[in-house]
Amino acid sequence: MALIAFFFTIGAVLAFRFRVLILIPATIFTAIVAGSIEMSREQGVGFSALITVAAVIAIQIGYLVASYVATTAQKPVGRPRLRFHV
Repeated sequence: MALIAFFFTIGAVLAFRFRVLILIPATIFTAIVAGSIEMSREQGVGFSALITVAAVIAIQIGYLVASYVATTAQKPVGRPRLRFHV
């Protein structure tokens, strides 16, 4: 579970700095890292594959959520402009 939360956070950080094309190498890197971590724990092939897929999905969902937050946070507040009549 901590591995999935870690990759969710990594996806969110990537969203603030890079465009969507960063997800291709990030997904490949995530699959390699998560797969090797789970295989080193020796919990079985099925469970390792499930956690690896969950980590790949987590990095993409983290990117999606953070990019949505970044685009909505940049919209103007909509305060009225003060005009002085001379």
